[in-house]
Amino acid sequence: MGSKMLTEVKINGNDIASAGTGRLVKYKIIKTFGQSVKEVVIHCSKTIWSDDATLSQGQTISVKRGFTTSTDKFEFDGYIDRIDKQGPITIIYGKDKLVDLIKATVAYTYDGVSTPLSESKGSDIATSLIETWGGLTATVVDTGSVMVLNKFICDYTDVLSRLQKLAEIYDYQIYYSEADSTVHFEPNGYTTNSDTIYIGGTYSNCSKIPVWKSDNSQCMNHILIKGAVQEVQDIEFFNGDNTTSQVFTLAAKPIMVHTYEEVATVWVLKTPGVVDSTSGSYDYEIDSEGKLINCTTNWTPASGTNNVRVIYTKAIPAPVDILDDESIDKYGTYRAVLHYHDIQGVDDAERRANGLLKKFKNPFIETSLMPINLINYFPGEKVNVIDIKNTPNEDRTLVINKITMEYPYKGDKVDVGDKEWKLADWGQYTIERIRRLEEELQKETDLVVQIRYFAQGVTHQRRYARALQQTILGEGFILGSVVRGRIGTDKLGDPYQTGLVWGNTDYGDWGTYYWSDGTDQTEVQIRCVWYNGQVVEDFKTVVFKGTADTTAVWTNTGTLGMTNAETAQSTYIYDNDVNLSKATLTATGGTAVAWYLRSDLTNWESVTSGVEHTFVYTGAKLQWKGIASGTADITEVKIDVTEV
Repeated sequence: MGSKMLTEVKINGNDIASAGTGRLVKYKIIKTFGQSVKEVVIHCSKTIWSDDATLSQGQTISVKRGFTTSTDKFEFDGYIDRIDKQGPITIIYGKDKLVDLIKATVAYTYDGVSTPLSESKGSDIATSLIETWGGLTATVVDTGSVMVLNKFICDYTDVLSRLQKLAEIYDYQIYYSEADSTVHFEPNGYTTNSDTIYIGGTYSNCSKIPVWKSDNSQCMNHILIKGAVQEVQDIEFFNGDNTTSQVFTLAAKPIMVHTYEEVATVWVLKTPGVVDSTSGSYDYEIDSEGKLINCTTNWTPASGTNNVRVIYTKAIPAPVDILDDESIDKYGTYRAVLHYHDIQGVDDAERRANGLLKKFKNPFIETSLMPINLINYFPGEKVNVIDIKNTPNEDRTLVINKITMEYPYKGDKVDVGDKEWKLADWGQYTIERIRRLEEELQKETDLVVQIRYFAQGVTHQRRYARALQQTILGEGFILGSVVRGRIGTDKLGDPYQTGLVWGNTDYGDWGTYYWSDGTDQTEVQIRCVWYNGQVVEDFKTVVFKGTADTTAVWTNTGTLGMTNAETAQSTYIYDNDVNLSKATLTATGGTAVAWYLRSDLTNWESVTSGVEHTFVYTGAKLQWKGIASGTADITEVKIDVTEV
């Protein structure tokens, strides 16, 4: 085989291929042309579990190899996707970092009309998809400012699928390069590998004689293209003959029909129907396949010349039949009938047929090669292959479709062919693809609905329980009373008992006590108890703001703004009908404030922020007050209370 292959395989940063460990048994890496995620399968001994800690999905995998050192060429960079245990062997499956673009989603419309070039060039869109939405770094080849997209809709799809659509339009390929840790977006066949593969002769560098396969399974050399139909309107006139069940035959198969009869110079619209389907009476039935208008017994057209008019819509197809005599003479006839609903005319159908004929009139050529000591090939590259061992000789430039590399090294298997090259016709039909994409997008909406879920960052805190009271006013009617029991009469207030109280022993007798005629709408606090005896005023409400006594800026913004000589005072912020013996007020957000507490409704007592205070004048209704000696922005006043 020549030189010995050296390798480095790291799992989660640990090299399992290092000499003497016996952990790496073998591996296989498959690289495929197109927009595929590269895959690796690594076979390890069971000692990997004890030597390299616990394996798990998502851990990193990197593979390097070379003939000079084990790190000459970076072949794989990705993540563990699956782990299988088979007795003494552990099998690790990995995918390269292009998989990150599958996990990422994009909800955005690139509008090249309102923001030309920056959101219309394919290469700019690709860069945005890869970097802004996918979170990876992009290396792109400019698609130019001529072949641009007016609109490119990404309706909450994964990033890779939209990138693949762009690649299809521009005949580009996508792949993750381990060498520079970037996602490449570049034309198919962008590079031609400088290492020609020779089979036989002085420069032979291939270990086996290849088998050249000529695949005729997709050959087409006589193609009938049927495109979308054009709907047009036509008008035909018929003569009524005053006979029952008269039939009118149209020139073409109708899609939509309106039939009229001329009566006294006025065209009267007749009613159509369908046998066994239309309810009620109708004037005629439509036989689309037979192109017939069949009058029912409900309508007998009068005798006359051109007194029946049929206005109908018909479809005009755009078929093209094209063949290649040279291919037919050489391989026989391979006929295909293809339907394309996006074709709108004969010229369009003819261009499509010619393009298909060019691709499929000859067999596809492919083979597998085993280069000797050559590892600098990449899928999507073109490579020149010269084979003088087969007769007649082969000298072709082919596309590398797949590379399979294994360790222990036996030579890489390089699959090449011209199928991908022919099918793509690289760059030849880019403008047509863009046009067809925009026609497709015209049927869609660019209203992209995006729903995002965020982690719950709110901590719920128990605050206070508060009881409020309203006073019942006056008198009303007596429930059940003959004299004072009529709703809508004048309010009668004699005798002056309290209003009826449901379930009350003293004032709950029906027919004896009064319904109130209203309440005092002012709510009076009768209890306010805080969780664990800790009052927390965060200034996000004005529930406990002493409106008449506060001159500072106290709103619901979370900050109490104070300037020199301004006062902030609370209402009764703690009231459990039990005298308070001690309290500790702690203020956050400013030092230029003198703080006071009182619990007896009268005597303010000076306190120090953060220091426990013993009341001289005890009471049950707690209030706080602050007087500023400068500027202060208070964000919290916290009071810990102790009941007697």
